Amino acid sequence: GCGDGGGSKKSGDGSGEGTDSASTVTLPKLDGENISVAAVWTGPEQANFTKVLGEFEKRTGAKVTFVPAQDPIVNFLGTKIAGGQPPDVAMIPQVGAIQQAVAKKWAKPVGPEAKAQLTKN
Repeated sequence: GCGDGGGSKKSGDGSGEGTDSASTVTLPKLDGENISVAAVWTGPEQANFTKVLGEFEKRTGAKVTFVPAQDPIVNFLGTKIAGGQPPDVAMIPQVGAIQQAVAKKWAKPVGPEAKAQLTKN
């Protein structure tokens, strides 16, 4: 599973620029795994997230595909799920949308490694 100490932490002014500092998250080796991540991000926000995905690929060996989603993301996800092609991960920024996804049984519980990171971060 993901996240149990180790990794690299960036610090800065929130602009996405920073320097590497102490390790905080150890990521699993995922060589050969393909992961799709859907989010409603464009412009600089999408560009910064793409950098994060690139770093994740370097550290884990996984191949990550960013799937640009339309807002409202719940409708986008419903279409993908109905078509048999749900993303592996969906970044859902609104509480109401998260509640809808849970009610429709689209969400899966996080594992113990992720839960441990929630308390740390």
